[in-house]
This record gives sequence, structure tokens and C-alpha cells, in this order.
Amino acid sequence: GLIAFEPETGFTANPQPVTYTMTEIATNMSDTAKVIITFNNQVAALEIEKTTSVSEYSVLGLIIEYNIDVRNTGEVKLTNVDVSDPLTGLSEKVTQILPGEKVTFTTKYVIKQSDIESGKLVNMAYATGTTPTGATLKDSSVVTIPAVQFARVDLEKTSDVTEIEYGMDDEIGYTIRVLNSGNLTLNNVLVKDPLTGFETTIQKLLPGESQTFTTSYQIKSSDIGNTQIVNVAEVSGFYSSGTATGLSKDTAVVEIIDCELFIPEIFSPNGDGIHDFFRVFCIEKYPNARIEIYNRWGNKVYEKDNYGNTS
Repeated sequence: GLIAFEPETGFTANPQPVTYTMTEIATNMSDTAKVIITFNNQVAALEIEKTTSVSEYSVLGLIIEYNIDVRNTGEVKLTNVDVSDPLTGLSEKVTQILPGEKVTFTTKYVIKQSDIESGKLVNMAYATGTTPTGATLKDSSVVTIPAVQFARVDLEKTSDVTEIEYGMDDEIGYTIRVLNSGNLTLNNVLVKDPLTGFETTIQKLLPGESQTFTTSYQIKSSDIGNTQIVNVAEVSGFYSSGTATGLSKDTAVVEIIDCELFIPEIFSPNGDGIHDFFRVFCIEKYPNARIEIYNRWGNKVYEKDNYGNTS
């Protein structure tokens, strides 16, 4: 008859003979035979190695290429070898890999904003195969690439004029542009213009994204005697780790031109858009000025001490 022998783990009887005793149940007669069992101790091994030439990344959309080598480093044939890279979507099956043989795959991954925010890209590849005895072998390989992170916010401030003649209630318009010039998403970006009183918070500003604001400043009596109006705006924000970006500032300077006193001879406040307002240019330079206005018949209709275009 045929006898099957399955050695246990750590079997060491080879090449010593194994003694079998055969007994017939009906007669209880037995006989003994010595058999030499040749035990096949060949090793089965599977190895996967994943590599890339990219050592770091900082740019959204960067394409990273990976090489995946799957090797049969054992002494027996491996079949139904599955190779996968979940991050890149690679999924391949190899019918068989002979001892000493290597199979290579190439796969790619495109950097996302979340990869920059996380600070590193961790990529795993996996391989499984089957031995001649039906056992399953597994191996994995990981590649970790660090991200180069930099948080920066820039502010640009401009005025709608570069110079202005002094006059009470004259208005200077300003434009403030805030740009995320780094590669990290910024949160709670605070924009301030102390001179005009403008203040706002941008809840979220993506890399490369900008927002523009307008504000204005009205000439005041305190500006009398100044040669410039200097306006400084500032911006700051926070990135993913909760760390502040630092303060960014920009200055807009408007020159004040010394003006000459000019008193209009007539005005007609009838709402037709022509000479509706009476304004004495540069009256602010004369804080003790007295004004008297007469109608066409020579009658005084208005008078005021310390006149300053305000009433």
C-alpha cells in the first residue's frame, strides 16, 4: 500500500531511518520495515522593494514616480503573486516568479494639498505569493518622503493718488491686496489698517489665493502742517499646526501739496449740479478766518467766525 508522511516543524530524522511497524488487525500479526525518508528542506522567500528618486516635495501637482521590485529570493517557484500599491492604485498579478527572478513595476502619484499640509507622504507597497506546498508568503515596503513646508502671507497697499492738495474732508482711497504666497493653507488671516480703521478676518486663504479690500481716509485738521500722509496696513495668519505666520506690512505714502487760498465768487445751491457747494480752498490754513456771504443785492445772508468748510 501507499503511506503518506508529513513531517512536523523542526523534523530532524533525515537521514536517519524511520521504523514502521505494520499490524494486521484480524490476526494481530505484524512486521517491521525500515524506510529512509528524504526530506526536501528548500526555502521559499518573497521580497518587495519600493524606491523613488524624489527626496522631498513642496509643490502642489508634483508627479512622484515609484519603482517596485518583487524578487523570489527563495529556492522554489512562487505562483499567483499579487502586487499592490493602494496609494497610487497599482494592482498587478504575476502568474509565477522563478527562484532568483525579479519583476519590476512603475507607478506614479500626484502630490495633493493635503500631502503638503500633513508634512510627509507615506507610501506602502505589498506583495503576496503561493509556494508549491500552498503556503502564502507576504512582504511589504514603505517609502516616506518629507514635505518642505513654508507659510507666508504678503500684503500690498496702494492709494488712488500719490499727491493731494490739502483740504478738509478730502478723501484718499486705498486698496489692500492680501496674498497667500506660501504652500500651506492659512486660517484666521487678520487684515488691519489702523489709520482708516479698517479691520477684517479672512477665515481661510489657500496657497496662491488672494483677496482685495478697499478703504478710505478723510483729511483731518490734525493733518495741517504735515507734508505726507503715511498709511501702514498689516496682515497675519495661522497655518495648519496653529503657528502664526508672522506680521507682513506695507506702506502707502501720499504727498500733501501746499495749496493757495481760493474763494469762489458765486454759488447757487439749487440742486442742478452746478456750483451747488461753497468751498474755500486751503481755508484750513487759516483757523481764525471769518467769512461773510452777500446776495446779489448786497444783503448779508451768512457770516461765521473760525470758518473751516464744515458749516
